Amino acid sequence: MVKKYAITFDIDWAPDCAILKCLELIEKANCKATFFATHDTPVNQEIVSRGHNLGIHPNFLPGSTQGSDVKTIVSECLSYSPDAWCMRTHSLVQSSPLLHEIFLGFPQLQLDVSLFMHRSPFAHKVKWNFDGVSFDRLLYNWEDDAHFFAFEEDKYPELFFGDLTVFNFHPIHVFLNTSDGSEYRRLKKEHFGKFLPKLSAEDLGEYKNIRIGTEDYLKEVLVSNNTCVELGDI
Repeated sequence: MVKKYAITFDIDWAPDCAILKCLELIEKANCKATFFATHDTPVNQEIVSRGHNLGIHPNFLPGSTQGSDVKTIVSECLSYSPDAWCMRTHSLVQSSPLLHEIFLGFPQLQLDVSLFMHRSPFAHKVKWNFDGVSFDRLLYNWEDDAHFFAFEEDKYPELFFGDLTVFNFHPIHVFLNTSDGSEYRRLKKEHFGKFLPKLSAEDLGEYKNIRIGTEDYLKEVLVSNNTCVELGDI
C-alpha cells in the first residue's frame, strides 16, 4: 500500500552548505519540502526560487537572538520569510496564550506545526479556534533527533508510521549524517563560541558519521515508492 509523507526541515541556524545539501537530496528525488527559517541567509530565497515552502521557526526561549517579545521575534522571522504562512516554534515552545498572540497579530500565518508525537500512526491536521482566532494545527510524527536511539550499524529503522508520516529533519544532522547526536555535540564543543551559520563544509567535514545515520535515513525515505506531498496538501 502506497503511503504519503511530507518532508520538513528546521533550519536551526545551520550553515548554508548543510541547507544546500538538503535541497540537493530532495530535488534529486523530485520532492517538495518545507523549511522553517531561523536566520537571514541568501539560501532562504534559494529555497523559495526552487519552488519549496519557507515557513518560520521563531525562538521564544530566554536569550533568543530573534528578540525579547513575541511581536519582535515573529516580525524578525518574517523578515527572513515575508511570504510565510506556516510556522514551527523552536524547541516546540507553545501555550494557548502564545498561539493566540501570534495568530491574532500575524494573520498571514495559517498553520502551526509545533505539535509532535514521535512515531504516532496518526499524523493529522485540525482546526484550532480560540477567542476569535482560527488557524490549522498539524501533528507531525517523526523527528531525526528523537530517532537517534533507533539507529544501529548496518540496520535501517522503520521508515513510515501510519498512512501519513510528516518528517522533520535538521540540515546539520543531515550533513553530518548524525547517528546518536555525539557528532553534533563534539562539533559544538570544539567550535564553542563560533556562530554556527559561519562554519564551512570543511569545518563540518571531520565530524561526519560513516555509519548509518540521518542522511541515510532521508535518502531511504526519498527513494521509497511512497508519495511525497506538501504541507498545504494535507
